[in-house]
Amino acid sequence: MTDRPTDSEAPTEERARAVLASAGHATREIQALTLTVLSATAVAGPFVRIRGALRGTVVHADWTLPNLAVRLAVPALDGGEPASRIYTVRAFDPTTETIELDVLRHGHDSPMMRWIAAVRPGDVVPLVGPRPHFVPDHASGRPALLLADDSAVAALYSVFRQWPDGARGLAYVRTAQQEVIDELDAPTGVEVIRVDGPLLDAARRAPSGMTLWAAGERTEMRAVRDLFRRERGLPRGEVRPYGYWQAATDSTAVDQRRLAHFSVLMERGESFGEVDDLDI
Repeated sequence: MTDRPTDSEAPTEERARAVLASAGHATREIQALTLTVLSATAVAGPFVRIRGALRGTVVHADWTLPNLAVRLAVPALDGGEPASRIYTVRAFDPTTETIELDVLRHGHDSPMMRWIAAVRPGDVVPLVGPRPHFVPDHASGRPALLLADDSAVAALYSVFRQWPDGARGLAYVRTAQQEVIDELDAPTGVEVIRVDGPLLDAARRAPSGMTLWAAGERTEMRAVRDLFRRERGLPRGEVRPYGYWQAATDSTAVDQRRLAHFSVLMERGESFGEVDDLDI
């Protein structure tokens, strides 16, 4: 998960932390840490890779899972309130307690784009997490179809690092550059195909009999979900899409809707387990 245009004011960090730490939302204790930036490097495609050291009590078992999300309090360079943003952990090194985050450069003004242009080694950012996100369903023994755009490349990389031996998959990745595909370093048994067009079109071309893991633009992910649930009749547990950003909607607006929804459930004491984020 990585920031997409456009964003403005942020949800409060206190509210975000309360929701993340609630029993209905968290599967383990959420850790309040800081990230000390070690490097910020342009890498393949439209990404800047942040490598940073976690500071605080780091529970290693929580950080070794695939497709983890963290919430950063991105500093406001004008002295205003930090912007709360969610990113996927590309990699975690338990020896050094460091993580990698890939920031997608989207060419629009935003708190993250301003910060990434100014960040220097030694800068410190508050961080809350990690929270596990969906991973492909391998229990069925059937091959997995994986769909990702640039915003989900880090998540896909993380999933690939813990791909089970013998599992099969087909991944369609919407990105402009083949270098992004090459850096994914797909595991044995997975074919990765770069596409320029909609992921929904790629999903329609995919062979039947596959489970689904997908991440990208929210409206498209809803359509992908409906294709596999309604048209192809797959059970919910085998259809795992997630919306990382929404076209023509700022990141803060989506985040505020999500936090407001979970806040209400938290106040009612209701479980978050049956919530489909794409319906929020």
